[in-house]
Amino acid sequence: MSDLNSDGNLDLIVGDEGGAISVFPGKPNGTFRQPKGFLVGAGVYWVAAGDVNSDGKNDVVTANTLAKTISILINNGDGTFEQHVDYPAQKGVSFVLLADVNGDGKQDIIGAESSYVSVWLNDGSGHFPNRVDTSVEGVSAVAVGDFNRDGNLDLVSTESSKSFSGSAVLLGDGAGHFTVGQQLPIAKPGFGVAVGDLNGDGLLDFVALNFFGNTVEAFLGKGDGTFSGAVTSKTSYSPSWVVLADFNRDGKLDVLTTNNDDGEFATLMFGSGDGTFSGKQTYWIEGGLGSPAVTGDFNGDGAPDVGFPAYSDVITVYLNTGVK
Repeated sequence: MSDLNSDGNLDLIVGDEGGAISVFPGKPNGTFRQPKGFLVGAGVYWVAAGDVNSDGKNDVVTANTLAKTISILINNGDGTFEQHVDYPAQKGVSFVLLADVNGDGKQDIIGAESSYVSVWLNDGSGHFPNRVDTSVEGVSAVAVGDFNRDGNLDLVSTESSKSFSGSAVLLGDGAGHFTVGQQLPIAKPGFGVAVGDLNGDGLLDFVALNFFGNTVEAFLGKGDGTFSGAVTSKTSYSPSWVVLADFNRDGKLDVLTTNNDDGEFATLMFGSGDGTFSGKQTYWIEGGLGSPAVTGDFNGDGAPDVGFPAYSDVITVYLNTGVK
């Protein structure tokens, strides 16, 4: 989600295996206009948006799994883009996010590539000539935060390999390199991980998922780069991806999980402020969930809404009722 055409409304960006992204311009009422398509590399598995060239306009980065590249699309400011620029990836990158890894004020690209976490460092003009790779076997996704409060960006991953399954803390050195720290086992992790302060102590925590156990696993941060053992809350079956947001606006982070098994529903649970979640609500996704949920204030009322891109080229949007 990002405002790509500078009209004040959030737009939805969806990738497809055919090698294109579709941009659905947002309307003030939380609905979306017909999409515009833009070609990139084959097998777009993930998209991220942010201002990579410091011109005040949000650009788009795609993870092209089949092409084994990432693509950068520089925004013209009206929801159209310059010709995409591609950079090689190690092994079919399937996840990307934007963050300032080396503290220079520029948005760098972090990607997960099954055996590596890769960082493409921004040269300040929106070009990414240098890539730094850290070996992380079986990684599917990462989330960012300064977990040991040293001023350098750290990562937490979800991993599934012969040697380890669960989440691992990757401590950053401020130059794009990461060292594996604490490992927190989960028997069969889902793909997603999300970071936030779950218990209001000012320290970053994170949530991951147990796919077979049908649970949300919350790990509470100690502020030194380590986390307590899992606090477990039951959710619906086969949770794959997770989002944190304060949906009921009570000051506590809530959790939304989506299912990647039959891909037809999402489950919302409300945070208790101690790392546990309850009050399960289930939402049907028309056409089957094609990618993880996205959150944002679609209709400008100050409450986080949710969008679900579906396999059938349908977008299901749930607008927040504003219940506190």
